[in-house]
Amino acid sequence: MAFSNLIIKFETSDSIPAPFSYQVIFQTNQSQLIDFQLHYTNREELSDEEIEQEGFTKGDDFAWKGELNEVWKTVIEDALNSTKFKKEAGNEFEDFWEISVDGVIKGIPTDSEKWGFLLQELQQAVFETAKKEKPFEMYFLNIVNNRIVTNTEFQVHFSNRKATATSQEQRIILEWEDATAIIEKVFLGEFLPEKAIATFPVKNGKYLNFGDEIWYQIGPSIKNPHGNKGYLKELEGVLENLV
Repeated sequence: MAFSNLIIKFETSDSIPAPFSYQVIFQTNQSQLIDFQLHYTNREELSDEEIEQEGFTKGDDFAWKGELNEVWKTVIEDALNSTKFKKEAGNEFEDFWEISVDGVIKGIPTDSEKWGFLLQELQQAVFETAKKEKPFEMYFLNIVNNRIVTNTEFQVHFSNRKATATSQEQRIILEWEDATAIIEKVFLGEFLPEKAIATFPVKNGKYLNFGDEIWYQIGPSIKNPHGNKGYLKELEGVLENLV
């Protein structure tokens, strides 16, 4: 569905408390000019300390105007073409959605989960383009008999929807859906920062790093999520076959 102007309005449901609750307004036109606004809601009664304890700050709101890579126009049009909308409002336990195309309110997407992922990706694309955040990066290290046998770098650029995996031997370009599935798989795990290490690993094991000084070892500091005893083996298989 081609469009001259698109507005996406989203707000977390009433069941999401502050400081986690937020709203997003994303507006774009045919020229890919973006007006993006992120506002965290209902924080008036929280102290700075309470907000910081949850990993946030008082300055988390963000607004940006600019231009996204043209690849996003096709992605948005494809999403509109494959979406059915409903007019009735959701209940208080559902997220709020309102999507308008060329001044006409289409309503709520019936596949709100799909649109939730799309909006998250658009937000990350904005953050990267605005230089608020770097592209996603992850390093997988496998040490056997005190020797590095696997050293893979995985990078995902939301700004232009490109992803690569690079090892000692080669570099490959991944399909976008495969790359985002890898990210989703990785963060299903239970990460234990208190058991991670802040120096480059030297002991035998399989490790993950996300572009900082912290290394998580699969097993000791990355655990199976509740109810999924096979997760770590699946994760190892995904990481070992990145390249």
